[in-house]
Amino acid sequence: MRVVITHDVDHLSVWEHWKDLVIPKFLGLSAYEVILRRSSLGEFRHRLKEILKNGWDNVESLAKYDKKHGVSSAFYFAVNNGLGISYSPKQAGKKVSWLIENGFEVGVHGICFDDFECMKKERKTFESISGFDEFGIRMHYLRSSERTLPYLERLGYLYDSTEYSETLKQPYKVGEIVEIPLHIMDTYLFSPFFKGFTLDEAVEYTENLLKRLGPDDVFVVLFHQRHFSRSFFKWMEWYRWLVENLDDKGAEFVSPMEVAKWKSER
Repeated sequence: MRVVITHDVDHLSVWEHWKDLVIPKFLGLSAYEVILRRSSLGEFRHRLKEILKNGWDNVESLAKYDKKHGVSSAFYFAVNNGLGISYSPKQAGKKVSWLIENGFEVGVHGICFDDFECMKKERKTFESISGFDEFGIRMHYLRSSERTLPYLERLGYLYDSTEYSETLKQPYKVGEIVEIPLHIMDTYLFSPFFKGFTLDEAVEYTENLLKRLGPDDVFVVLFHQRHFSRSFFKWMEWYRWLVENLDDKGAEFVSPMEVAKWKSER
């Protein structure tokens, strides 16, 4: 089994949200989770401390954890604002440079999904901060339309990883671009607006997915880097369990770029 680990970077700091409603919405949702007993008061206190200390980054700590376990993970950064993303391309560029220097893959976290000129601008901006002309993309909030893949193909993206498939759909080509479907995501597992699992339920659900995979299949995971924190205890513990369990079982960790190139060659 080949495993692709990916991380969407929706936030790099608390202070970047001084002009929007992300923080009050986050606190309201956190309180709601406590009321539902899906989160503890201890986690809520940690979330308050992170806000006061301008936390929410965790890129480097997560990357170091991945590297320790031989995980060839990919981090997706936005170069445009919208839907709760407020950091600048300059802020993204600093993290992108650090990740590249440390051997990690980087890609675009797209805001525009059906506006060709806007998508073209995002690609050019990411080229300028990464120094690459070959990379992939995942859309923020997994948004897409019938125009998304044709536009991404025209723009020269190597792959897209926006499609969500709990049926474990495998990578496939559409013209010259490879679609790498996503199979499991932390937010869908733990958010009270989706599955709202406990840690044990999330582990059981994940184990059942893994049992359905063949030896030549690809399993694609999304874990948001902000959740690698005691403020999201069960989210982080699930991720640690998944990586270390797969590592113990001898799974092959590969990057999405490797999957895309392998699929293109065939």
